[in-house]
Amino acid sequence: MESSYLLTLLLALGFTIGSSLSLTQQESELIDAVIEEYQIKNFIPGLALSVVQNGETVLVKGFGKRNVGENLDVDNNTLFAIGSVTKVRLQAF
Repeated sequence: MESSYLLTLLLALGFTIGSSLSLTQQESELIDAVIEEYQIKNFIPGLALSVVQNGETVLVKGFGKRNVGENLDVDNNTLFAIGSVTKVRLQAF
């Protein structure tokens, strides 16, 4: 699954959420399935996802492991080292 496909799918889901500011069970299960497939295909042990609509948080969820060796799950408080990503983004501006 391409990264652009994942982004497109998640954006499309945002439009299906509507004005209710909540996810249906089907939408939540679809997000779970897409993220899990994305992790497997791209060898990503863990990630966090937040969906925000109209300034309101609709979903905050961790997927996979933050520490595979210690079998620790990603949760809402997991911190990710993104220093290199930040540096690249700052250089682009």
